Amino acid sequence: MISRINTTVFLIEISSKESLLSRRLQVIIKDESKIINKLGYPPLEKKLLISLQDIIIERPEAKETRFDQISDTLLAAAAPMLLSGADPSIVWGFVILLQMYYYLLFFNIDYPSNLRSFLRIFSMGRLEFLPNPLNFILEDLDEKRLYSPPNFYNNEFSGLFFHTGGSMILIWLLILIGYLIAQVLTSMKHCLSKPIARRAVKMKEFFEWSGFLRTWTSTYFEFMFASNLQVKVMRFDDAVLIGSSFSGLIVLILNVAFPLMIYYILFSMATLRSY
Repeated sequence: MISRINTTVFLIEISSKESLLSRRLQVIIKDESKIINKLGYPPLEKKLLISLQDIIIERPEAKETRFDQISDTLLAAAAPMLLSGADPSIVWGFVILLQMYYYLLFFNIDYPSNLRSFLRIFSMGRLEFLPNPLNFILEDLDEKRLYSPPNFYNNEFSGLFFHTGGSMILIWLLILIGYLIAQVLTSMKHCLSKPIARRAVKMKEFFEWSGFLRTWTSTYFEFMFASNLQVKVMRFDDAVLIGSSFSGLIVLILNVAFPLMIYYILFSMATLRSY
């Protein structure tokens, strides 16, 4: 469909039911007398080739279905690794790798639509399939989304920390609950059987020596993006915005201090080994 915007600009809308395999649009002029250029002359050729910057390669619903299928396949492939007791560092390394590919969408680049769809496959690295625990406590959380740059907002990264960091907040809640359970079982180890007591002690040591550190490393980028976006649009209109703003600020400070803490731990270990 062709509609006139003004005397020199026309809007051409294409409704495609099948795949478009060409990035050029051919326009055929039937009556040259009705079209003139800026100098007032009719076009020299009856056929014009217009370059298309970005086209839809396939129907949106078909692409969305294919995207869901690939994401489900990746999740199914990763599930045995999570349930089989694999090394947590391998699991979290896999999650971080998926995140790195997904973050390419945030660059201020006009990617082709098929490349954007491909990169969105790696969104499972954000663990979006996990529910946001704050949705069960706070009402209309999705409606309180704050401003963020277009490439962030269009990929579910709003300026509201409670919304963007929801899945990672759940991960930390589960880790803290697991640590509290291990702490309680350890304090009651004299009342438990030896196998359970040993497992509780090992579980507590795991959390204290590597569990928290690995979780922090795995959620670092998600929290850094979420907290940085929140700090730029801090709002204090209501309790939700106040809590999200202060939470984002605290997490940002902790994330900035995280590399310094890692350096201090490594420096202390090197100093102890030298003695």
